[in-house]
Amino acid sequence: MESDKDGASSLMSLFSVRQDTRLPDLVLEKVRRRLRVDDVSKLNTLAMQIAGMESDYGKNLKNPESSAKGIWQFTDASYKTAKNRLKNVIGFIPERISKQEDIRKLSETDQRALFFAHLSEDKMSDGKIYDYLEGKVGPEKLYEFHHYKGKPTKETKKRMKERVRNPY
Repeated sequence: MESDKDGASSLMSLFSVRQDTRLPDLVLEKVRRRLRVDDVSKLNTLAMQIAGMESDYGKNLKNPESSAKGIWQFTDASYKTAKNRLKNVIGFIPERISKQEDIRKLSETDQRALFFAHLSEDKMSDGKIYDYLEGKVGPEKLYEFHHYKGKPTKETKKRMKERVRNPY
């Protein structure tokens, strides 16, 4: 198998064979390098807060009012986009993810990797993520900009206050 400059081909074979808990870390490492920051661990906290906001930490995996599904409530369209963004970030899509049509059938680890890839490749994301990591904006701003995509309702603002807060 021929390897590219980032070693994506060899990584692809590793991640295609089995479930690997390092996939989200691989995405975060690419983001860390791209943003030239020392630490991206706050994004793990953000992911858990948003999982709480969106699905009560995986308890409500299907939105009855839309096509949103999974721990981070990807719509059918955003799930396809997240797969493409994962490929953009790490250079490949593990077969278990590329062939799976229902995000709910993926592990939490794979859904988290898709969440990070989707977050990091959104339009104007680098500046927003950098500002969050540097403490210039709180997690609710990233949630509104990257995940909610609109003006939050009163009910959403209440849930945000309960679930999405700056732990630092």
